[in-house]
Amino acid sequence: MSKISPQVANRRIESFNKRFGKAHLYLAYHAAFPLALTPNLLYRIWANFQRDIHAQVLDVPWIAVADVLLSSLCDEVGHELYEMDLSIRNVLLKRLQEDEKFGQQRINELSDFLLNYIQQQLQSDDPDLRDFAQAQYWTAIAYTKPSQAASELTATLKKAYHTDRADLIRLASLVETLAEPLAEFEPLLIDARKMRSFASSNQEAVEPPLAKNKFPKSLIFSGLALALVNISFWYLYEPAQAISMCMQSLIEPQSNNKAHGIGVADQDGRVDWTAVKNSGKTFAFVKATEGVAIKDSAFPNHWRTLKADGMIRGAYHFFHPNTSDPVEQAKEFLKTVGKFEPGDLPPVLDIEVTDNVDKQTVINAAKQWLAEIEKELKQQTGRTIKPIIYTYPGFWSELGNPSDFASYPLFIAHYGTQQPSIPSPWQGKYLFHEFEGDVSGVAGVSGKADLNYFNGSVQDLKCFAKSPSLFQVTSQLRNFISGQKITKTTEPIVSPTSTPFVSPTSTQVK
Repeated sequence: MSKISPQVANRRIESFNKRFGKAHLYLAYHAAFPLALTPNLLYRIWANFQRDIHAQVLDVPWIAVADVLLSSLCDEVGHELYEMDLSIRNVLLKRLQEDEKFGQQRINELSDFLLNYIQQQLQSDDPDLRDFAQAQYWTAIAYTKPSQAASELTATLKKAYHTDRADLIRLASLVETLAEPLAEFEPLLIDARKMRSFASSNQEAVEPPLAKNKFPKSLIFSGLALALVNISFWYLYEPAQAISMCMQSLIEPQSNNKAHGIGVADQDGRVDWTAVKNSGKTFAFVKATEGVAIKDSAFPNHWRTLKADGMIRGAYHFFHPNTSDPVEQAKEFLKTVGKFEPGDLPPVLDIEVTDNVDKQTVINAAKQWLAEIEKELKQQTGRTIKPIIYTYPGFWSELGNPSDFASYPLFIAHYGTQQPSIPSPWQGKYLFHEFEGDVSGVAGVSGKADLNYFNGSVQDLKCFAKSPSLFQVTSQLRNFISGQKITKTTEPIVSPTSTPFVSPTSTQVK
């Protein structure tokens, strides 16, 4: 699979879009998922994905199947067999993941579809057909279960190293093709290149040139367990379930599959939380209170049902720094929510209005709210729990980018991007990102909802919900495993690639 430059890939995609329109482009997004295409496979994709994840009709005509295959997006590589250039494929898949109509949920759906499609081919007597189906299988799971794909590919590469150089070249090329979803498994990518070079030479096969751990795997895990126990004395006071959950979060391979959730308030209408969960959402933030006098009438039902349906739940307070006393706001919030249970997310302070007072007054009022919440939670749970700060870049800049709150986990609202701009006090670190607001058609929601993701895996999120303190420690240990020094800090560890500041596309008002 060749690789043209990203600039050429984007030009071809834009030319295709200009010629055929958005509906055709949606099919091209989906066509990019399989490693290779046949007319039958693309027709099946067209027939099975007529709607987006919000059940909205995409209006893709059947002729789009031929238009995609015969366009400059695809190359014919065999009889009724087509491939997309790797750069084109990667750009289209990125757009699919970032489009609110599709996102990771559609990637998961495409993976399930492709796995079902190739089941019979995996048992074929034709070795070429079987090998091709196996490559499609690894493609499907690389985007949804990258650790499993990496493990299976590593084992298969080792076997081919000793038995079949031609197959080794094929497998090594496949790994390079899947470099993007397997990006976190850098040793595998390096080894695949080494093996491909070896297979093209006349060297004798001795030991496969695979990267080796410096210590036995069992010793590493034992050392991690010991380090986790001894990293801090307060660790012993954490819930036992949190210890197991955070250990699992620590040792599982990191992936790009972030945990997704939604946010709702009373005006968003009735919510079927079972449907929300079945759509792939893991967590939800629901509005509890605003100021002192305003209480979300739907909150009690949301809070109770979220727990019953097994979703990770969080409650937020819309803060008014001037219209009512900050301490009284905190007390009303806690009174409305009731007891925070292990597995609930920390309280969220939604701070995005000034109530026409100066920035220092806003800052001081927010500090009072946070202090009262921390004090009450300490009495309620016996543990120190830091509330989460929700804001957006423009508002925090308006406050003068105060560094007073950098020790609190950040929930950033920045619409229209998957890489939010982070206010400078947090030094690029954030835990939650609200990337779209007031969205209609969200599965299970009859009104509108905000779309969020947690900057980590589902297992990371479960660890954080059970024990924010242990989540911090496991994050530090993960950095240590990667060769970074563990340092004492009160800040969350999860950090994205830094991005230039981009103004939010709309004011973040609940």
